[in-house]
Amino acid sequence: MKENYVDYRHIYLYAKGWYQRSSNIFTDIKKILANRSGVNYQHIGNDIVLDALLRLAYKHIKNERNFLDFWEKISPDGIYRKNALLGQPTQEDNGFYEATLRACLSILRYVDVKEIDGSLGKANYSILPKPKHIVANKISDEYAFWCNQLP
Repeated sequence: MKENYVDYRHIYLYAKGWYQRSSNIFTDIKKILANRSGVNYQHIGNDIVLDALLRLAYKHIKNERNFLDFWEKISPDGIYRKNALLGQPTQEDNGFYEATLRACLSILRYVDVKEIDGSLGKANYSILPKPKHIVANKISDEYAFWCNQLP
């Protein structure tokens, strides 16, 4: 039986690259959660962000190997603790929390849409801006090529 993920579809879309990421991914996710709940994003704490992302990611960790991969990414020597995605340094004061958030987004990025009710709908660019690699609501060929080159 499929669960209702529609309330979190913009988080999945964010993880899958359909929204522009700012320099502060906590704020990005807060804006998505604020849109969902109808509160000002400044009233949403980092703990709420982590709780929401951990609950979503947990549903998609299907086996021990995936869990260990998740743990490795957030461990003190893990890739998300040493470097954020695309080689940008993590913030020292939020190292563990940011690493956990990035690891959750990594899991959500690769979730098959069939697992999340078969459709995510369209991105709402009033929540967050459109990323540069989206051209006419499609991923540009160049971006798709580079995504396919990733391990």
